[in-house]
Amino acid sequence: MEKLYNKNEQQYHEIPTLQEYGSDLTKMAQEGKLEPLIGRKKEVESVVQILCKRRKNNPCLIGDPGVGKTVIVEGLAQAIVNAQVPNKLQGNKVFSLEMGRLVAGTTYRGDCEERLMKIVQEIENSKGTVILFIDELHTLIGAGRGGGGALDAANILKPALARGVLKCIGATTQDEYRKYIEKDSALKRRFQAVEVPEPSVDDTIQILKGLLKKYESFHNVEYSEKAITAAAHLSNQYISWFPSSTSQNRSNYQRSSDGYRGRYSTLDFILDRNSIGESNLSPSESNKLLNMEKTLHKRIIGQDEAVEAISRAICRARAGIRDPSRPMASFLFTGPTGVGKTELANALAVEYFGSKESIIRLDMSEYMEKHNYARLIGSPPGYLGHAEGGQLTEAVLRRPHSLILFDEIEKAHADICNILLQILEDGRLTDGKGQTVDFKNTLIIMTSNIGNDVIVKGDQFDFGQVKVAVAKELREKFRLEFLNRLDDVVVFKQLDDVQLKQIMDIMLKDVIERLERKNIFLEVTSEFKEKLAKEGTAPTYGARPLKRAIVSLLEDCLAERILRGDIKEGDSVTVSVDEEGNIIRLSLPDLIVVHEDAFLSAYSLDPSCSLVAYHFLPVIPLIIACNKLVYLINQCKLDPLIGRKQQVESVVEILCKRRKNNPCLIGDPGVGKTVIAEGLAQAIVNAQVPNKPQGNKVFSLEIGRLVAGATYRGDCEERSVKIVQEVESSKGRIILFIDELHTLIGAGGERGALDAANILKPALARGVLKCIGATTQDEYRKYIEKDSALKRRFQTVEVPEPSIEETIEILNGLQNKYESFHGVKYSQEAIVAAARLSNRYISDRFLPDKAIDLIDHAGSRAQFQKTEVATKGQVMVTEADIQHLASTWTGIPLQKLSLSDSNKLLIMEKTLHKRIIGQHEAVEVISRAIRRARAGIRDPSRPVASFLFTGSTGVGKTELANALAAEYFGSKESIIRLYMSEYMEKHSSARLIGSPPGYIGHDEGGQLTEAVRRRPHSLILFDEIEKAHTDIFKILLQILDDGRLTDGKGKTVDFKNTIIILTSNIGNNVILKGRQFGFGQVKMEVADELRKTFRPEFLNRLDDVVVFKQLEDAQLKQIVSITLKEVIQRLKEKNITLVVVSEVKEKLVKEGNYPIYGARPLRRAIVRLLEDTLAERRH
Repeated sequence: MEKLYNKNEQQYHEIPTLQEYGSDLTKMAQEGKLEPLIGRKKEVESVVQILCKRRKNNPCLIGDPGVGKTVIVEGLAQAIVNAQVPNKLQGNKVFSLEMGRLVAGTTYRGDCEERLMKIVQEIENSKGTVILFIDELHTLIGAGRGGGGALDAANILKPALARGVLKCIGATTQDEYRKYIEKDSALKRRFQAVEVPEPSVDDTIQILKGLLKKYESFHNVEYSEKAITAAAHLSNQYISWFPSSTSQNRSNYQRSSDGYRGRYSTLDFILDRNSIGESNLSPSESNKLLNMEKTLHKRIIGQDEAVEAISRAICRARAGIRDPSRPMASFLFTGPTGVGKTELANALAVEYFGSKESIIRLDMSEYMEKHNYARLIGSPPGYLGHAEGGQLTEAVLRRPHSLILFDEIEKAHADICNILLQILEDGRLTDGKGQTVDFKNTLIIMTSNIGNDVIVKGDQFDFGQVKVAVAKELREKFRLEFLNRLDDVVVFKQLDDVQLKQIMDIMLKDVIERLERKNIFLEVTSEFKEKLAKEGTAPTYGARPLKRAIVSLLEDCLAERILRGDIKEGDSVTVSVDEEGNIIRLSLPDLIVVHEDAFLSAYSLDPSCSLVAYHFLPVIPLIIACNKLVYLINQCKLDPLIGRKQQVESVVEILCKRRKNNPCLIGDPGVGKTVIAEGLAQAIVNAQVPNKPQGNKVFSLEIGRLVAGATYRGDCEERSVKIVQEVESSKGRIILFIDELHTLIGAGGERGALDAANILKPALARGVLKCIGATTQDEYRKYIEKDSALKRRFQTVEVPEPSIEETIEILNGLQNKYESFHGVKYSQEAIVAAARLSNRYISDRFLPDKAIDLIDHAGSRAQFQKTEVATKGQVMVTEADIQHLASTWTGIPLQKLSLSDSNKLLIMEKTLHKRIIGQHEAVEVISRAIRRARAGIRDPSRPVASFLFTGSTGVGKTELANALAAEYFGSKESIIRLYMSEYMEKHSSARLIGSPPGYIGHDEGGQLTEAVRRRPHSLILFDEIEKAHTDIFKILLQILDDGRLTDGKGKTVDFKNTIIILTSNIGNNVILKGRQFGFGQVKMEVADELRKTFRPEFLNRLDDVVVFKQLEDAQLKQIVSITLKEVIQRLKEKNITLVVVSEVKEKLVKEGNYPIYGARPLRRAIVRLLEDTLAERRH
């Protein structure tokens, strides 16, 4: 039998099980049995870098069938044989595990688990010298589960993957990854995705050339050079049922009665556990509440009644004199667009609830159908999505102390109002699963635009009369019992000039603060403020035009100067206007340099700790099924715990209870649940716990080990009972930790046998078994909550995602371990960048896990590059390395701008004008928006920019979007294009965001939301927007205002790094007839037509509306030249030189000049008069 030699230990290890069920790829590489790897350097480097990480060193290759995922692993095996890998991987063996062979012949329950556990043990004994490759990774899920009680292969491997003792490369397709891996969050976060795109035609030609000799030898033929080229070109052009690497298919994968609390009363304890701020008021809290009106007035201008109503409601709630059976307060805010309805909700969330994230925002445009109520409260039993719960009820269960904002409530279906009636009257709601959800500590705010026309025209009347008229319209829309249950209806006033100036000051302050975070200090003169007020005053649209004026007059100019290098970090800038009042000047006084040394001390942390040795009791079954965390501490194998003091205290307090002393850590994947248990073990070792837990030992129970080899009914139960007996005999000195607690349910239970959960329940109830569980919120609700007997044995401890500052502390605490592992140094700027960039741009995972992965991968990448160039000395990982890696993961250009990048952005108009003829305004508007985004001074909570392009057909609307994608996003494939002619029906909105729960296709997601989730840095083109159903516009409102959207599965999709372009042919007739008028008059008439088609609140949320001009003859000639240039280039690739004389160009313009159709007839004229003739002559 072949043995594996470990150079570090200088000894051999037997691997019989691995050889029986796997194939040794390195041995096959030595024997020349593997195909050569051509290209794919980037993917191989990514795999190597991930394998060299300290933790989560498991790459997962994701790509369409046939793109070459398996050959990348075979190429890695060949690289190891040829010593073309870093030192850490040299001498490693790559084994391909075949799941079919593993499962075949497993007659009894436990056979598959036993085989797999032997493989894991053999790999663990090899000390990191074996790399496992699992093709079709998704087959792990369910493999070996022959019935109730058996664990599948995925759950067996998870603990070893988490500990880093099992290096595994997976491979699967995009669809299978989404269908299986993504749904198992614990398995998903153990792997790091490496996208394998379809190779280009040129890359395919190189691959074919590399394989040429093998195929010539096999077939005994010779292939000509033209045959190879034709195979690549023709298969790419005509065989469409093979995988295609379009942007839509790409993804960046890259979240007590016996209790005692020394500092708190029992009431405080309950309130703290539920995040409800309703305890005895301290003097500072009382003053804060009494001054709430004053504080809110700093952000909310001209809406005194609304601010006073909200402030009074909060004071009633905090003083404890409100009706405790209803929500804290409920209001209907109605008024024109842009007057502060949503802004008041945001300000209140920040002031009272502590963060804007405390808002549960529901856009009622997504709830217009009768079936939409299921999205709010969950599907009824028997329907798809029943186990997932409702978006509203689940959100309130997670955050019972929150502000619920029902935006544009008048759009909701009548059944939604019936649900609201119960909330407003009883303060509770029963969801689709039969659970009662408490709304008594929520603040309900609904917004509406009803009465808009009355308010806008109300200057000629007393405001009291206006309110009476608005109330009449509200009664016509809503039922009396609904209005009667609201605490108040607040009519927002139209803003006057003085109030708009105050709002402008607030907006400018926000810009100044954003610049200060970039270490740039801005001062705005009164003359410039006057110009802003003049440009941004449009009372019909409220304060939103002011925002656009600030963007166009200030932010665009600043962005350009920052990109040119005129404004740098540390500069103080004064913005003013010249004597004529129309040219902005930026004056730069003496530079003010702010050093960062003063800030570094805030992040310094010494993670070292003294270690104490312990002796263990002879608990044989327990040792077989568990990992000893205290032992791992003494071996320095656990990472230090930084922060999480409150959660550790809660765990210790629950463990010290007399009965039901079992905490359950609940949080999103990657927030640090497991490390809290490890932190408890470290605290025990360092005697930093109360007397009761001192000297205790913490064992991590792995359900996979417990079930493995349990062939007959009763085997698993016997093991479980023995473990309970051993823990009980230790007299409270052993604490069990069960990660993935929900796997207890069903484990070992089959044909009358009890599962592990039922065996442990009595011991848990008696308090003789102290157990710490950990699971996610979704799994807790799906499994634990349904078993009420098990649920009441555990007391939940919420583990929230840490803040950026807390994440920086954690990274500083782990810095030494990762520097030692990778042999690199991390700069403080790199640590801070990892926390901030991962928080802002990696939206599908959670801190600190995603930030730790960033620094881990960056260290691996730096060491890999050092190996490639044979650099001597220690490598420094800088902020630029973190930015590059985050950019690679997300597809968003996050690196600091180089000089070439800045120049490219500054001359973007010139570049675009080479392709876009006669549309200067549109080109300039787009270019300014891109500069604002790359300079970092735009509003980060909204999309990069949003525009409506309107004009005749063929004048360049879509072409400008294509040119922008090619110039800035790097490829035309970065466009997510949606033809609104396909979304003309009411039900078609489900295609954009996904079907609601209970409907077929619910699990598939929406075409728009899934595309943006895979490529968050993209241009979204809504073509011919006027053809879309009105429900589509209501979805767009949320994207344009919040930069996010909730899909049919309840997941939030981030649109903050997208550019939104909508095209329309509205105003076509006006533009065609407009040559006899000035273009200014044409724009006004087009604006009138747009207002007849689109609602004001939709137009008001757009950054700009751009009217495209009709093309003139001279411009058509330029377009002919551009189009001919493309034809000449295509012929040049075939070694044919084409020269077009001016007479031919004139004829083409004459034949293709149809003003009503723009430039499109030119294309047809070139095809008919030139390309057809050339094609005939060539044959």
